[in-house]
Amino acid sequence: MLAISSGAAENTSTNIEALAAQILAQLEQNAPKTPEAFRTNILKEASTPVWNIAPESLSLTAIRGNEGQAYAIYRYQFQVPWAGTNDSDPAVSKTPHRLSISFSNGVTCSFYDFEKNPDARVAISTNELIRQIRVLASPKREDSIGYEFWKHVFTTTTEDMKAKTTFDAVYRDYATLTFKTMYWPIHADHAYSFSTPSVRGFQFGDPQTKQTCVLEVFDHDDTHITVLFKVHKNAMVRLTQKDVNLFISTLKILPETEDQKSNKTLDDTSQ
Repeated sequence: MLAISSGAAENTSTNIEALAAQILAQLEQNAPKTPEAFRTNILKEASTPVWNIAPESLSLTAIRGNEGQAYAIYRYQFQVPWAGTNDSDPAVSKTPHRLSISFSNGVTCSFYDFEKNPDARVAISTNELIRQIRVLASPKREDSIGYEFWKHVFTTTTEDMKAKTTFDAVYRDYATLTFKTMYWPIHADHAYSFSTPSVRGFQFGDPQTKQTCVLEVFDHDDTHITVLFKVHKNAMVRLTQKDVNLFISTLKILPETEDQKSNKTLDDTSQ
């Protein structure tokens, strides 16, 4: 359920088919005689700025006690620094794979559950091109589409391709970089990686300049969610990196109860 800002979430199958077709067309058009020529053509014709961005490590300060307002909503526990808004009961809406929390200060935090989006999961799981990338990302877990897979996609750059000397290796880096372009959130010219005792993942975008950012989050069982922060027009606050850091540092993804799995209830309790 990645790159929701690019619109890929609703058309994952179509996008993956387009990706495969684009790669095949590139191969036929260039008909390179050597891996070096193939690599040169790709870097000249297809390279995008995203190909040269690798996530930087995000420095997170240890959280001691409650530094903000603590929430336990559905299966997510976290803190946000907006205790002064008297927002003990934010508006919550839920669909099978999305949970949106709207705070009265004008900030919305939406959680997208990858496992609850069967179109995205099946398309990525069954596509041969993606299988090859999975093997590169996590050779011991060929079926994995978890953290190691996305880490490989998001951290691969043109420098990796420049070091490759075989057609197969150049092709796979090209496939990975093209996939990276598809699922990299639009307008995100900054990216960070993070790790806490509970979760790890990636942040896309600078919240202080864009007033929005996307988080790709994985717990240590590889449960995968996408989190989108958005500040609405006329909001009473401005989103900062410190705000996002507090959220990341305190986020926990809890196991679903049987009722939650069947979508019969929405366990909403705020602290």
